[in-house]
Amino acid sequence: MRILHVAVSTAVLLIATTSHALVQIDLDAPGNLESMARDHPDRFATIERILAEVPRRSGSVASWMRTEFQARDIEYTDLIMTTNPAKKRLKFTLGDTAYVKVIALERYAAP
Repeated sequence: MRILHVAVSTAVLLIATTSHALVQIDLDAPGNLESMARDHPDRFATIERILAEVPRRSGSVASWMRTEFQARDIEYTDLIMTTNPAKKRLKFTLGDTAYVKVIALERYAAP
């Protein structure tokens, strides 16, 4: 009985500490955005809005995304890729799916 209790407790801990996202989609991979537009138009519209507005936001992207879209697990660090234009990596979860995208920052683009 004690072994069963330990096994169940361990399983509950493992499940509770894992991410809620079951699938991760790389939005930079060829065809992923197009297939989402075709197969999940409502989710595509949400992601399209996020991707359009994130580069222009000056405040907390995470707070905005949590409030506006009920997004979770948001990662948008201050690490800027030194490309032209500069870029940042955005990762977030909507529902049971995590999404990753490299975002070009308009305010850092060279003339």
